[in-house]
Amino acid sequence: MMLKILLLLQMFSFGPYQSLNNKVNQKAEAPQVVTISDGSLDYPAGMAEYGNKIPENTLLLDCKNLEYSEFEVVADEDFLIQIHRANHGGRYKLFVHRTQDNEIKASWLDPTVGRTYTIVGKPEHVEIIEVEFIRERARVEQKVRTYGQFTDAEYWKILELINPFNPPVAPIIKLSADSPLEVEVGTTLDTTFYIEYHQNDGGIWLPGTANIFLNNQVLHSGNLNYQHQWVIPLGKSRFTAELGYDKGPEWYDLEGNLHQIPSGIAFTSLSYNAYLKVFYGLGLPINELEIRSATHALLNGDFNGVLNIPKGEKQFFIAIPEGKSLKVLFRESSNADVTNSFSKQNMMVPDAGGNPWPYELFTSTLAGAGYSQDAHYDFQIA
Repeated sequence: MMLKILLLLQMFSFGPYQSLNNKVNQKAEAPQVVTISDGSLDYPAGMAEYGNKIPENTLLLDCKNLEYSEFEVVADEDFLIQIHRANHGGRYKLFVHRTQDNEIKASWLDPTVGRTYTIVGKPEHVEIIEVEFIRERARVEQKVRTYGQFTDAEYWKILELINPFNPPVAPIIKLSADSPLEVEVGTTLDTTFYIEYHQNDGGIWLPGTANIFLNNQVLHSGNLNYQHQWVIPLGKSRFTAELGYDKGPEWYDLEGNLHQIPSGIAFTSLSYNAYLKVFYGLGLPINELEIRSATHALLNGDFNGVLNIPKGEKQFFIAIPEGKSLKVLFRESSNADVTNSFSKQNMMVPDAGGNPWPYELFTSTLAGAGYSQDAHYDFQIA
């Protein structure tokens, strides 16, 4: 069993004579795996020893001027600790992994520390050595607290804090497509669907288990990509994908409990929405083709638009699908409701595929020469 020993180094700065160079909020995001030198490792550039080999059984911790760093090392023999680029006021942790039961000693090369720690390797023993460097002018104080035996419950709790166990995560899939998800009714779409498999802690995906459904009807079975040409109907079209996967690897927590993602099926869905357009513009259209060729059109579920009326323009229109309601507000007249100033007639207007749909055409003709300045009609359709 591998035992983790924690050396916690805390360094704080005091006094008017101390120059601080802390990098606030700069910290390492994960423990850095380090290696005890066997005599062949080189000192890095920037150190006085640059150009020489790091002595055998010496562990160099490069803290990179960070405010907080973590390191981890596997050690079963005595070793020396040398620090490089450590901030005064910084805090650093060293996790020592043991694979044997023998005691080993870790000694500091820093003459201001001059401390040797005994690290045991018994599975039932956890030793946490906490060191504080308190710098006050030219003097350095040490405060060392060593914790000996722990109960089994405390031991497991400490190991869980040092190395928390995250339960395995099941695979997921994502269904994507290369065509827009909101279009006009009657649009012909030539779409390629893609199933993306994210394995996480599960097993590999199983060939031949990919299926794509359209409104619960099987559309495709086989590989992860599918080409589909279709004419989109009014409303929502829901595509669903499923993919089978194998069981994942076995994971064990600190108490030896087995965790494994079983084989299963992952599901996901993707929806298209098709609407009838709202057409609006200047002039008075006399047929459905002139309506479809309007300068402006809206395409979404909640229609809100602005009819811009230039100075002197007298005629304009709004065409909406039958069953919708229209409200028009005159912005320059304190948002007065002018809906009733429009005349309404029923017409059949084709969709993107040429299929006719019942519409209501609202038209308005202003008296005289029209407005003396540009005007704006804000309209809402529900």
